[in-house]
Amino acid sequence: MYRIYTSEAFILNARIQGEANLTVNALTRDYGLIRAMAQGAMFIKSKNRFSLQKLALSELSFVRGKEIWRITTTRPISAVHTLCRESKSSMARVFSIVERLVHGEEKDQKLFELLLDYYEFISNNDTYDHKSELVILFRVLHHLGYIGDLYEFRELLLSEKISATLLNSIYGKERDVRNIIEHSLTATQL
Repeated sequence: MYRIYTSEAFILNARIQGEANLTVNALTRDYGLIRAMAQGAMFIKSKNRFSLQKLALSELSFVRGKEIWRITTTRPISAVHTLCRESKSSMARVFSIVERLVHGEEKDQKLFELLLDYYEFISNNDTYDHKSELVILFRVLHHLGYIGDLYEFRELLLSEKISATLLNSIYGKERDVRNIIEHSLTATQL
């Protein structure tokens, strides 16, 4: 009998494999980054199809196969289609960077919470603000150790949640924040 693992997860990427299978890269709250196969997820009759869309926030149940995790059931938590186009693009860029920088199955609840905060912020705002993407990238890169503690940007790290007040605090500093992010991404050589 296989043990079934269940966790909330962001679908970072999903690729069609064969006729109707999906290979999914998911950042889970409890198990870190996992790569899993969803058998038949692309069939029209599949119940898991919508929960496994790229950028989705879902609850996944999965088992450990011989070589790869296998998704058994899913439950959507938040719908991707409710986000505006700019927010979806921003989320896709952030998820792409996280997917490149995080390796292995290691629980990282803080990283998951950072992404969840960003997801909730852009879901609850009708308009897209590019500064929110700068803030989440700065926080993620700092958390992963690619950006050190910079005194002049401490407010980006001290604030619990992303808010309009936080975004206003970096007004006029966007170029500096962007340069720090670009420099740290260049240093990763990924």
